[in-house]
Amino acid sequence: MSMYRQIWLATISGVVLAVGGVLLASLLGTRSFLESELTARNRASATALATMLGLEKPEPTHTELLVASLFDGGHYENIRIRDVQGQTVAERSSSTPRAHAPSWFVEMLPIAAAPGQADIGSGWLRVGSVDLRGDSRFVYDALWEFALHMGLAVLAVALICGLLATLVLRRLHEPLHAVIEQAQALSERRFVTMAAPAVPELRPLVAAMNKLVERLKALLESEAARLERLLQADRTDTVTGLMSRSAFLKTVSQALHAQQPGAGFLVIVRLANLATMNRLLGRESTNHYLLAVSRELSSVVESFGHAACGRLNGGDFAMLLPAQALAEAQAQQCLRALRTHRKNHWPQGTHTAWIGWGRFQAGESLDAVLARTDLALAAAEAEGTDAVRQSEHARHIHLPRSTSQWNAFINQALAQQSLRLAFRPANTMDGQLLVQEATLMLPSARADATGSARWLSAAQFMPVAQRLLRSTELDLGGLQIALNTLSTRIDWPALALPISAASLAHAGFLGSVLARLDAHGDVTQRLVFQVSEGAALANLDALGALVRAVSSRQCRLGISHCGHRFGEITQLYELSPSYLLLDASLLAELQPSEAPADYVRGLCNLAHNLGWQVLAQDVGNREQLLALRELGLDGATGDVWGLGA
Repeated sequence: MSMYRQIWLATISGVVLAVGGVLLASLLGTRSFLESELTARNRASATALATMLGLEKPEPTHTELLVASLFDGGHYENIRIRDVQGQTVAERSSSTPRAHAPSWFVEMLPIAAAPGQADIGSGWLRVGSVDLRGDSRFVYDALWEFALHMGLAVLAVALICGLLATLVLRRLHEPLHAVIEQAQALSERRFVTMAAPAVPELRPLVAAMNKLVERLKALLESEAARLERLLQADRTDTVTGLMSRSAFLKTVSQALHAQQPGAGFLVIVRLANLATMNRLLGRESTNHYLLAVSRELSSVVESFGHAACGRLNGGDFAMLLPAQALAEAQAQQCLRALRTHRKNHWPQGTHTAWIGWGRFQAGESLDAVLARTDLALAAAEAEGTDAVRQSEHARHIHLPRSTSQWNAFINQALAQQSLRLAFRPANTMDGQLLVQEATLMLPSARADATGSARWLSAAQFMPVAQRLLRSTELDLGGLQIALNTLSTRIDWPALALPISAASLAHAGFLGSVLARLDAHGDVTQRLVFQVSEGAALANLDALGALVRAVSSRQCRLGISHCGHRFGEITQLYELSPSYLLLDASLLAELQPSEAPADYVRGLCNLAHNLGWQVLAQDVGNREQLLALRELGLDGATGDVWGLGA
C-alpha cells in the first residue's frame, strides 16, 4: 500500500473513530436521559391515576372502563389496579413490540425505566394500588432517529475529511512526484530542474536535487569543454583559428579514401612577400593581415556544406571544396578580395597571392593530389604577378552543372523510382553486427566503359539537393526503401538511415515520416534515424520534435560525423542518441601519446557515462581497429571487416 493511501486511511480512520466515539457517548447519554424521563413519567402517571381513583371511588366496572380508556390512548405497556388484598381489579397490557427501531438496536440499547407505583387512598385508608409502565417504543424511536441523524453527520464529516485529506495529499504528492521524476531522469542521464514547491518542508529537498542536477550538468559540460580545447589545440592554428596542417591533410585524406565514391577540389593559396611584411610591419600587424585572409577564405568555405579550410604553414593556406563548387570562379573571387586586404594592411606591396587548384577523385593518393596542385601553384608563381592556375585532373566525373540540369536529374530519378540504398555494416569490436548504415544512391546520367550504370553517392548530390530544396523528397524516398528493406531483412538488428539538415527544417517532413512509419509498424523498432553532428546542433528544436514523435514508434537516433563540435554535445542530452559515429578524420593515424588520442579516449568515457555507444567511421585495417578498441570505442564501420577482422 502506498504511503499516500496509508496517510489517507489513517486520517479518515482517526476522524471516524473520534466522531464514532462522540456518537456512542451521545447515544448512551441520550438513552440515560430518556430512561430518567420515562421513569418520572411512569411515576407521575401512576400517582395521577391513583389520586383520581381515590377521589371518585369508582365501582369495579367503572374502574375497568377507566383503565381501558387510559390504556387505549397508546402511551402505556401495562396498567394494573389491585385492591388492598393485592387482588387485581383491572389490568391492561400489551405483549406485541411496537417500536419502529430495529430489533438489534433495541437489544443493543435496552431502556430500563422503572415502573410507576402509587397507593389508592380513601381518606386515611389505603384501598388499593396502581402499577403503571409507560410504552417504551417512543423512547426507542426517538433514540433510533437520533442515532440516524448522528450517523449521517458522522458520514458527512468523514466525507468532508476525506476530501480535505485528498486535497492536502495531492498538494504533497505533486512536488514529491516531480522529485521522483527528476531522480528518474537523472538515472537516465537527463538533467531536469524543477520549480520550488508551495510546501515549505519540500523546498529544501527540491533545492538540493536541483543543485545536484546543476553540478552534474556543469561537470559534464566542463569535461566536454576540456575535451574540445584538447582537440582544438591540436587541430587549430593558433594565429588564424583555421585547421592546422595536420588536421587539414587528414580531412583531405579522408575525402580521398571515403567508402563511397566522391570528388572535389583542392585549392592552395600562397601569400606573397609575407616574410617582408613581418620584417617591416612587425608580428602584430602581420597577424592582423593573416586573420583577415583567414576570414576571407572561411567565408568561401562556409557557403558549402562539405568543405574545409586550413593553414598549411607561414603564408600557405588551403581549401577543400565539394564537387559542385565552381573552383575557378571561387579562386578568382578570393584573389580579388585578398588584394583589397593586402592594400589595407600594406599599400607598398606589389604582389598579393598565387592560387593553384585542381580536381580530385576518391581513390587517389594524397601525395598525388598535393603534387598536382603544387605544380599549379608553381605555375601561378612563375607568372611573376598575382595569378590563378589549374592543375590537370586525372579523371573526370560527369555531374549536372546548372540548376536546371540538377532539377531535371532529381526529377527523373524520383519519377523512375531509381533511388536505391547501399549498405555497409557497423559491427562491434568482436565483429557482431550492430547496424547496417545506409547511403542513398542515384544513377548517373552516363554509364561506365562496360555499359553498367554508375551510381552517385549522397555526398555528390545531396548538397545540391539541399540548396534546391529537394532533399526532403529524396530522404522520404530513402525512408520508404529502408522500411521495405527491413521488412525483408529480418536478420538485420537495425538499419541507420541518414537524414539531411534541410529535411529536419522542412515543415511537412515530420508528418510524412510518421505516415510511413505507421504503415510499417512491425519494423520501426529496428530503424535508426542518423543525423550529422552539425545538422543536429543547427536544428535542435526540429530534431527534438522528430525524436519525440518517432520514439513512440520505438525508432532510435544516431549522430554521425561526430567529434568536431563535442564542446556543444551537452545540447544533445535530451535527445538520448543510441550511438555516436566519430568522423574518420578524427581517427586517422592516431598515436596513443598524441592529444587527439586523449581527446577520443575522453570523448568515449563521457559518452559511455551518458549511456551512448561510440563507433568509428571508415576503419581500414585490423591494427587501427585494435588501437581504437584500446581507446574505448564500441564498434566500427569500414574495410576492416572485409579483411577478416
